[in-house]
Amino acid sequence: MDWSVWDIASVRKVRSLADLDKAYGSRDDAWDSLAEALGKLISTASDTAAKQAKAKDAAKPTLEACKDIIAEAQKHQKRLDTLGKELAAALKEARQALAAEQKGSEDEGDDADAAVAALFDPKRLLAQLMMCQRKPEYRPNFAFIDANPKLKKPAALCLHAKVSGRTLLRRLQDEQDIKQGCYGVAWIEDRVLNLRVDKPFSGLTKKVRGPLKACGFRVSAVVLWAEDGTALERDDEDDAATAQDETGTPPPAPQSPEVPPAPPGVSQADFMARLKALQPAIVQATGGASRDPRVAALVARMGELAKAKDFDGAMAVLRALQDMLSSRGGGGAGSPSGESPLGNEFPAKWRRISSELREASESVDEQISRLQRVLREQDDSELKEIAEFGLNAVTGNFKVPLLAAMLELGDGHNATAEDAAGARELARAYANHLRGDIRVAACDQNPFGIEVSIRDTLAAALDRFVTELS
Repeated sequence: MDWSVWDIASVRKVRSLADLDKAYGSRDDAWDSLAEALGKLISTASDTAAKQAKAKDAAKPTLEACKDIIAEAQKHQKRLDTLGKELAAALKEARQALAAEQKGSEDEGDDADAAVAALFDPKRLLAQLMMCQRKPEYRPNFAFIDANPKLKKPAALCLHAKVSGRTLLRRLQDEQDIKQGCYGVAWIEDRVLNLRVDKPFSGLTKKVRGPLKACGFRVSAVVLWAEDGTALERDDEDDAATAQDETGTPPPAPQSPEVPPAPPGVSQADFMARLKALQPAIVQATGGASRDPRVAALVARMGELAKAKDFDGAMAVLRALQDMLSSRGGGGAGSPSGESPLGNEFPAKWRRISSELREASESVDEQISRLQRVLREQDDSELKEIAEFGLNAVTGNFKVPLLAAMLELGDGHNATAEDAAGARELARAYANHLRGDIRVAACDQNPFGIEVSIRDTLAAALDRFVTELS
């Protein structure tokens, strides 16, 4: 392998698979970043030349120069695509040479873990998963490769603390002779396997069940997370027996009121839409003489789950709330009575300021939706990805907790000073986030002609909300 081509040179001899993967991984990451930057420059030059060529007043020399630029851009782009493949081919050749030199023997320690055969070893996968179970802070890299029916090879999951997820995936791809896979970081909390992926991989939460079953490790659920912390999908184990740990101890019984399981894969948008429709009934059922402590308990639980971004669980509670409110006749009748802990004037004031904030939030949601539609129409994969996963994250982890806090205040008749202070501080933090986040600024100043005013509309409404609750 000609290492000098990739600026690796011959500083030291590569003696193990771990050394080889480390050298390759660092250069491959650097190459990906460089290729992306060069690709954008090439694309910009080509697009600019194409626009110049279409100009009505373009002279013949200009037209010829533009054609040359476009041709050169296409040639360089083709070369960029080829170089990435050459680097991967060089790694494969180097691995074969190293394997021959070692005469098939496996190194100890990390090298054995990194060997291809070890990646498919259920015992090694089980050991890594058990480590995650014992230490929630342990977060190894993972790679998953889909099954290859033609070669009769099952899906594979591997975890490693030192080898990068990208390298693990490429190793699996070479062995499986299939490209469908993903990589990222894994961890386990409360018997839930969490997988944060570099790019979304549809159906991963179900597909990963095969390797888990093969190694004999049981989890109560699998959750797929995006890089920005958005929950993409979730799969809960239907078989109650698999919710037991290795000692056979069943999980604690659910506390009343009982909540039916939610279907997996509930998004934040799905949860927010359903909550918005049910919000008036919830407010009525938690205020005044009609206050129902069972409803209040479910609202509090729903808020906790939403704050933790467990939208599957939050939706399950919301469904239980809907059933309970329906049995009460649409949320309970009766007019509020008695003095509010915050004074008789607070309920009317609360209805006004909470309504103003909801209207501002809904207005911004509509603006973001319009921007999403425009981004999806662009012939650019990055813009499409931003539309699908980036824009929903501009509100950070503030919108849902604030909404949950507002629900706990109900219609204001039973609101306490502590409730109001909690909502006020969440709103203050939310406003500060909107003014300081570069993604929010990018939306407000978008170059597509879509009017977006997150800071002027929503941040300003949050400021008024804070002032009124002070």
